[in-house]
Amino acid sequence: MMRNAISKSISAGILAFFLLLTACGSNSSGTESSASPPNAASPSPTTAAAEPQSTLGPPDKVNFAYFPAFHTMVVFVADKGGFFTEQNLDVNMIYTDKGSLLPTLLISGDADISTVDITSIANAQAQGKELLHLFPTSQNMSMNFVADNSFLAANGVTADSPLEDRLAVLGKMKIGITGPASPTDIYTRFLLTKAGYNPDDISLITLTNAGNLLAALKSRQIDGFMLTPPTPNQPELEGYGTIIVKSSAGEIAELANYPYQGITVMKAWAEEHPDTAARFVKALLQASDFIRANPEEAKGLLKEYFPDMDDAALEAGMNDMIPSLPVDGLLTEDFVSKYLTLNKEIGILDLPELPSAAEGVLWTNEFVKKAGE
Repeated sequence: MMRNAISKSISAGILAFFLLLTACGSNSSGTESSASPPNAASPSPTTAAAEPQSTLGPPDKVNFAYFPAFHTMVVFVADKGGFFTEQNLDVNMIYTDKGSLLPTLLISGDADISTVDITSIANAQAQGKELLHLFPTSQNMSMNFVADNSFLAANGVTADSPLEDRLAVLGKMKIGITGPASPTDIYTRFLLTKAGYNPDDISLITLTNAGNLLAALKSRQIDGFMLTPPTPNQPELEGYGTIIVKSSAGEIAELANYPYQGITVMKAWAEEHPDTAARFVKALLQASDFIRANPEEAKGLLKEYFPDMDDAALEAGMNDMIPSLPVDGLLTEDFVSKYLTLNKEIGILDLPELPSAAEGVLWTNEFVKKAGE
């Protein structure tokens, strides 16, 4: 499929800001994906979403920037399932192959809405760029840890072993990461620390992307790695790996009820387009309910964003992400405070002081509540 070109080039000033934001620890994506972006086709006619009423005016146009990862699957289903159309929205899906660019696209005005983590919002606000989180697309940290079957057998560990044993075996591994200070590195270090190890004593091998991690695990150059579904599901399906830690299912207490990624806008855009923002959120709530109630149909819609992915891997990855889907989309101050505190402790949030977790600073429930009216 042809890639959707980003409509505007990013100015040198914004690029300079992006570099500064990255230096502050921005992590808009903890995943890698080999998926090709879908063609921006009209919504599938096979879904249950209704067409907008003829009495409505022209649909509101929205530019949504995305990185093709499963923690954004509720948006993909809202698009291909017609839920945006039902809310009288014309959503232009803007593809980028670097999740770290998503805050920059919002700040530059190339996108109206995107998925950004709250830590990146805090870093942006520290630079005077007023981003705002509206809705969590993933309510658990979504990266799962997969390990080589022969290594697990040699160490007497299975997917059914107590969590303590599954974490303990990580300290004996050669572990692949996508790069130093990447989410794969940071959260692997967190699991190692939780298991009682000094991460600096463990072999962490930089392999850049998902394809390299899979190849290294299959050839036994590494013993395990963590990424967002469906990448960890592929070794299981091919018979050479087993997922031993499912963060996406809330298995790690510190990473459950954890706003890993969420719908984000510039504050000024939300103030100028409150009804549009609320209808966008309502479409996502409808899509989340649809995925749970109709997983087979949802899989077909998701396939339009991942056309080259094996059907079994897509289904397994989607099933592992369903526990992370938002239910009501509401955040709490305690929820956000827990996230910020842990992110500072593990080195993702690198600011002198912990930002306020109060509603209206980094996040708001205003548009989720409006969507329910």
